[in-house]
Amino acid sequence: LSNVIVRDTVEGSAGLGACGIELLGNVDLTAEGCLVEGNAGTGILASSSGTTVRLKGVTVRDNLASPDGATGRGIEVNSGATLWAEDCRLEHNSDIGFVAAGEGTAARLVDVEVLDTQTRPDGTNGRGINIQEGAILEAVHVLVEDNRDVGVFAASAGTRAHLAGVHILGT
Repeated sequence: LSNVIVRDTVEGSAGLGACGIELLGNVDLTAEGCLVEGNAGTGILASSSGTTVRLKGVTVRDNLASPDGATGRGIEVNSGATLWAEDCRLEHNSDIGFVAAGEGTAARLVDVEVLDTQTRPDGTNGRGINIQEGAILEAVHVLVEDNRDVGVFAASAGTRAHLAGVHILGT
């Protein structure tokens, strides 16, 4: 995808949120210069082993909590998917700006900003970056600023985070 705008997806008939971009199972996506905003759920979701996402110059912002209040995340990578993001901006999303979860899940963030993540409707979270359940994150020259809860959160056995030149401010 190049210079594509994905905006204002709405909840489905089951009352669940709608991702701006959802990738499941052996999908390879490269996106450059795109905008993903105002979706009723996660902005970009990559799930399943074999799924690979490369983002450059992508902005993911203003994604809203889903009707059940569970998401509104900027980017979520889970269940063995891989993501590389460079020169991206995740701003004013709900719940978590960036999350990597699950064994075999790996993410690399370079020159990325994660800003102003809001809480869920119930007042919880508002995390900038969340790594858990055995995921691996490498973050280089990343700014995590003005998030409502934790700047960078890591939990669970096997989870690894390598942070270099990461600035966590105003959390």
